[in-house]
Amino acid sequence: MTMSNAPVANVNDLKKIADVMDRHFKGPFGWRFGWDGVLGLVPVLGDVVTNSISVYVILRAAQVGCPPSVIVRMGLNLAIENLVDIIPIVGNLFDFVWKANSKNMILVERYLQEPNRVRRNSKFVLAFAVALILAMVVGSIVVSFFVIRWIILSLENGGWAP
Repeated sequence: MTMSNAPVANVNDLKKIADVMDRHFKGPFGWRFGWDGVLGLVPVLGDVVTNSISVYVILRAAQVGCPPSVIVRMGLNLAIENLVDIIPIVGNLFDFVWKANSKNMILVERYLQEPNRVRRNSKFVLAFAVALILAMVVGSIVVSFFVIRWIILSLENGGWAP
């Protein structure tokens, strides 16, 4: 038996929210989907409603004692959903399969069961995400430098020919 310093919390309300948002309906072949995907089909208002509910889940996770590394990881799940949601049609389909609320509920439940392990894993995921973002920023700076250099050299040579 291991001792845990995580608070014992009742997160049944969050489980119900995650189920309604991500697995409320049963589709063909036993595939489950929820109100997140359905409401996401309504432009702007649907995303506002579903994001508000998802943010509530994250805030309640903080209230039950999840550490910042877990909360940020939950926010990352929601951010991924919203980034892909920008792409027309693909984003709407992604809402039906990503299930950010369920992923976040798994993080909360695992934290309450194994706080040290989840905290450590969340820190790793966050470090990876930060490294990826930094690599993207550096990459875009390098590409921008070469594009600007190419434009300047092209103008100096009297035209856009390579």
